[in-house]
Amino acid sequence: MMEQADPDRRRSLRYAIRHQVEGASQDRRIGFRGILHNLSASGCGLHLDRPLPLGTSIEFRCNINGIGLAVRGRTVWTAAALGGILHGVVVSGYGSDQDALFHRLYLNHLARRSSASPAA
Repeated sequence: MMEQADPDRRRSLRYAIRHQVEGASQDRRIGFRGILHNLSASGCGLHLDRPLPLGTSIEFRCNINGIGLAVRGRTVWTAAALGGILHGVVVSGYGSDQDALFHRLYLNHLARRSSASPAA
């Protein structure tokens, strides 16, 4: 069963990727680990080891080819999945201006590499 705060309003392509993430709710009450499994200009999909309530503001960090990316966001949907919980996250900010730039550059790299088909 999927819980959803907002209708799915994706405006940009999501690219399937696989990078480990660690993070926490912004109030630091809930820590988590998991996999960043898709990424777009405005959001991402996380497969985590625990559920996060809808609307939870989170911060996470992942290592992409030796470069760390720090992201802030908010959960907008959750769904049970094999081995964990899937979460849709709307990106609301970054750890630094360098993180924002790296996010854009990495998306450009993914766009060049892929056939530009959306991830599931």
